[in-house]
Order: sequence, then C-alpha cells, then structure tokens
Amino acid sequence: VAFLPTIMADEIVKTEFKQWADGDNFTAGAKLKSVKDGVATVIIGNQGDLAFTMKVPADYPNTKTRVSVASKDDVMEDWVEQVNQFCQGPSAKTPAFTIEEILSECANSFAELVEPPEEDDFDTGAHDVKAEMEKKRETAKSGPSAKDFFIPPQGTGSATARLLSDLERVRDADWGRKFGFFAELAKDPETGMPDLYHWHIQLVNFDKDDSLYGELKQRRVDSIYLDFWFPFDY
Repeated sequence: VAFLPTIMADEIVKTEFKQWADGDNFTAGAKLKSVKDGVATVIIGNQGDLAFTMKVPADYPNTKTRVSVASKDDVMEDWVEQVNQFCQGPSAKTPAFTIEEILSECANSFAELVEPPEEDDFDTGAHDVKAEMEKKRETAKSGPSAKDFFIPPQGTGSATARLLSDLERVRDADWGRKFGFFAELAKDPETGMPDLYHWHIQLVNFDKDDSLYGELKQRRVDSIYLDFWFPFDY
C-alpha cells in the first residue's frame, strides 16, 4: 500500500520523540502536538506560543534524504537555518542524524537564542521567550551573518552561531586593545570567502613581567601570529 511507509514514519517519529523526552535531555519545553504524513508539529518554549514542523522522509531511517525543520514564526528564522545546517550533517552517514539527535540540537540551539529565565519566571510565566527571540533577532541584524562566510558542510548550526557571536565580540576595537587579541578570518581557497572556522590570530601587548615578553624583546618581535581551526561541534 502506497501510504504504508508514511504511516510507519509517523510511528517512528512518535516513538523516537517519546524516547527523547523520557531520556536525560534538556527539552526546552518541547511537546509533540501532532504527526501526519511524516510531518511532526512540535511546540517549543515554556509559554507554548512557538512551533516548528519537522519533515521526516517516508523511508526513514533507511534513507539519505535529510530531515528538515520549518516554522511560520518569523522570530524562529535564524533558529530554523541553524538547525537545518545541523541536519545536513556529514554526507557519508545514513541517516545523517537520528530524530532524537535532531531534537537535542533543536532544544540546545533554542536555549542559546534566549536568555535563561529567572527562577520566578518559571512559576509566573513572566519570561517572554518570543519577545526575547525577537529582540535578539533585531540585534543580530547589525552583526555578522552566516551568509557572509564560508561554512564547512560539517559545521553544526550551534557551532556556527557561537562563532558568529565570538567573531563579533573579538572584532570590537576596545576588546582587542584590552586583551591584546585580534582576529581575521582566513579565506577558503575554493570560494574565496572568509572561512568562519579558520581564524588568523594576532597576540600583542604582553605583560612586561612575563618571561615571554623578555624572549620576544630579545628577538625584536612585538606580536605573535597563530592559526586557529575550530572543531565543527565547537
């Protein structure tokens, strides 16, 4: 029967979601609302006003087709992009990730987009997750965007988001002068775009009481240059 694989996929989604929710996981208030035709609708956030869908291939897990997520909530746009980058995973693995692994990435990356609520907010519901995400989204518009950089296919969504945040911080001139740390991105040889996972680091302004300062002075060197390669799950 043609629709039998879809029904089986629906049952697998329900089973894996339950296993994930029952396990030792941070769920970010995620709840499975419905599953139909391989599309799961999940409510996320402590106020239950944000939702996303997860599309699962009919022949999961015996497929190379990737699971993908989507959301009608505008504030979830960056989060959706981040999770879908994770879902792509290493192409050699089939499937790239299990539903449980993707749900964990969903919860963890969601937590990174919002400030953790105060203890009292859990009881009163005063922590407005949607407003917090909208505020962060507006702030992010002025910062670096993943579209401006080369992102290795193995890079996870959470690692990419973290690196974008770190890059914005270290590029601040005052921050660099204070800590003596400056960063520029290496260029990907194939695309010519700045590689977000490969940084050129310059260290300056060493403490005069540090033995390293004396060694550098003897060699008439006033700075140190380093290459940083960040792990794909940074």
